[in-house]
Amino acid sequence: MTTPKRVFYSALEYCCHNKIEIPSYNFLTNVITSAYKTIENNLIHEVTQKLNSEHREKLDKILKNDETESSPLPSLASLKKIN
Repeated sequence: MTTPKRVFYSALEYCCHNKIEIPSYNFLTNVITSAYKTIENNLIHEVTQKLNSEHREKLDKILKNDETESSPLPSLASLKKIN
């Protein structure tokens, strides 16, 4: 998986290799962050469009933090946070 840090260093390397003026740290990090957020929003939109109500209910049940319900699956509630 490509991390924002790797993208940052790849952009710096690309600029150096092609003799392009290196943008400021703030500019570069803002561009990378914006791109990651756009991709994340596009993926969320795609998943939302493709899931039917049955699949949504099943995913909600897996992600539900209900200690009274016995389930063979580990609690995934802590993973449902989106940055």
